[in-house]
Amino acid sequence: MSLRISFELDRVNNALTEYIRAGRKLPEAAVRRQADEFGVRLFQELRQIAPPKGSVTAEGLALLQSRRGVRVRESVRAAVLAKYGARQDISSRQILLGRGKRGRTTAKVGGQRLNLQALAVRRELSTRESGRGFLSVSALMDKLGSSGDRASSESRSGALLGKLVLQVQGPSAETRFTWGTLGKTSLAAAIGLSQPRAEAAIANALSATAANMRVYIQDKGRQFGREAK
Repeated sequence: MSLRISFELDRVNNALTEYIRAGRKLPEAAVRRQADEFGVRLFQELRQIAPPKGSVTAEGLALLQSRRGVRVRESVRAAVLAKYGARQDISSRQILLGRGKRGRTTAKVGGQRLNLQALAVRRELSTRESGRGFLSVSALMDKLGSSGDRASSESRSGALLGKLVLQVQGPSAETRFTWGTLGKTSLAAAIGLSQPRAEAAIANALSATAANMRVYIQDKGRQFGREAK
């Protein structure tokens, strides 16, 4: 955790104590609401640092033009092999596409004929492009609302990314956001959230949450002042 995140978290907790007192709220209800609001703010902050649409593909194409190539993940290559029914011809040792006896070394996509490597690169860039908002999705938790005690975020494929848990002990309550413990995709989210720009987004979301509570506290103070006169 960065020093700034730690500082902003302390500010949230301090503001939360005054927020509960000023609004005469139950700690559990206050913590539920602020956890949900922080989640929304974090999602918005992370969306702002996501790469612009098309930029990931453009970067990949630039690598190809510079002859540095694009690294294709094994999972992506395997998906392409399965989709096009790729197999190796015993006599020529060529990789053939299609399920017919003869097969082809290329497949027609969008009016172009592409070989296996080109198909794999195309799929890799498409996968990267679709995942450009991955970190913001990892913060898109279901809301706790007024009754739930846990929520989670999921990737577009359904993999769990993060979780939010509310713990109530007597008169006190706290929430905990966690990433990285729910599998490989969750770990990837945790690693991404530990990068400098993402940590700045987390700190900004915490700061905005504390500031919003301060406005509420000040409004309540003025209201009670008027009522006391």
